[in-house]
Amino acid sequence: MTSKYKELRRLLRWGTGITTVLYALVFFAKITWSYLEWRAARLDIDWTVPTNPQSMIALCFVTATLALWFLRDKGETLALVLFSVVVFFFGYWAYLTRGIKINMNVATIPQASWISNIWIGATWLDLSALILAFALLGLNLYLLVKDRKESIGTRGAKLRTSHP
Repeated sequence: MTSKYKELRRLLRWGTGITTVLYALVFFAKITWSYLEWRAARLDIDWTVPTNPQSMIALCFVTATLALWFLRDKGETLALVLFSVVVFFFGYWAYLTRGIKINMNVATIPQASWISNIWIGATWLDLSALILAFALLGLNLYLLVKDRKESIGTRGAKLRTSHP
């Protein structure tokens, strides 16, 4: 493993960690604020967390961060799967938003930004998280492919030198 790959792995770990901290903090702050508002109005909020794609996106980011920091090489494979799941959940969220617009019989949600018309309730942070998820997915895939090619080359070289 060259120092170039070590730097890229460090970038992957830190990029994932910073993305996770920002996304999770904002998500849980919004959930807490909503809970306090709903509780003041004597309404129940229990149904919003399990059905909210943001909760699964935050959970995937947290799990990917833990995998990269604690499992190292094996964690890269798990992180690759989790980044793919994050991208899937953004697609699922867009599908849910489309269904809401169809049920409301509107082309756009009134008084919503262009981001919220794609993913209902989304902000610029969600769009940034999607872009970073794609970038981290690509970087992770690149590192895994390079490691695989390197290990195949090393294995082949060992076989050739062991038999004269």
